[in-house]
Amino acid sequence: MARSEGNVGRVTTRSIGLEQYLDGLIENRKFRTRSEIASECGTTDDGLSHVLADPNRRLSVQQCLRLARKLEEHPTKILRVAGWGDVAAVLEDVWPKRRDLVHLTRKERELVQQWRALPWRERHHLEGLMVIFAERQASAASDGAGAPVRAGRRASMPRRMLAGSR
Repeated sequence: MARSEGNVGRVTTRSIGLEQYLDGLIENRKFRTRSEIASECGTTDDGLSHVLADPNRRLSVQQCLRLARKLEEHPTKILRVAGWGDVAAVLEDVWPKRRDLVHLTRKERELVQQWRALPWRERHHLEGLMVIFAERQASAASDGAGAPVRAGRRASMPRRMLAGSR
């Protein structure tokens, strides 16, 4: 584990090596290169290399926050990996993680953005289709795989809604 000095002289340790964490970001295709990571953090390739090579150096808090914003991660995770455990603890006291929120994947967030961009009428049509698909899924689950679709709400939906908007 790499060790680094905190601002108040307290030694903090990196639970996961920063180098391994950054390499994992590349392996998981969140970034293509370390150069891209350095740029996102607001440092140079040489600056990032110095941080990784010298256990007494670390990314600044601001650089960690930039990386957290890009990754859409809670900042405390990045701060801890970078050796700023004391700062992460203060941040958690001030801004606790919401455990009651649902974590959305990147694709789900994109779908929410697309939903918000739709006019009300299109949303209404899409809601109707979602009801049909949900009923079909529920019906198939309760009756067995090849069960026919039940009439349900679909029968009460206007024909133009099923045909699409004009």
